[in-house]
Amino acid sequence: MESRREFMKTISAAGVVTVCGGLSVVFSGCSTVPRITPEKRENELILSQDAFIESNMIVVDQGLLKPPIFVHKTDAGDYSALLLSCTHKGCRPRVYQYSLDCPCHGSQFDFRGNVLEGPAERNLKSYPVSQDGSGNLLIRL
Repeated sequence: MESRREFMKTISAAGVVTVCGGLSVVFSGCSTVPRITPEKRENELILSQDAFIESNMIVVDQGLLKPPIFVHKTDAGDYSALLLSCTHKGCRPRVYQYSLDCPCHGSQFDFRGNVLEGPAERNLKSYPVSQDGSGNLLIRL
């Protein structure tokens, strides 16, 4: 039989694992979407188109205190770049297979940033994406 002290250690460790695991989901969203840290130059982010070899979507980290940017490549080869900050209350939408869903109040957006379901009334902030001819995408901030 376990002592009370051993039981409390086990319960405490389980709680820490649960909380840390939950926080990692909140901060990372869907873990199957690749995350990259881009090269930064003045008012633009530079990332290789090779990032889309395995997936048609990636999450671009801008730094610890800035919301990430979701980049999606369509079947036609076009790209969209969206700030992962809900226009309702500023929560960070999570990336799912067919939409971006805000965990705070249920707003839902398509991969072009358009509101599919409220309470958000405005589309997600989008950024222009261009190609530099050298295999890189440029996201103008």
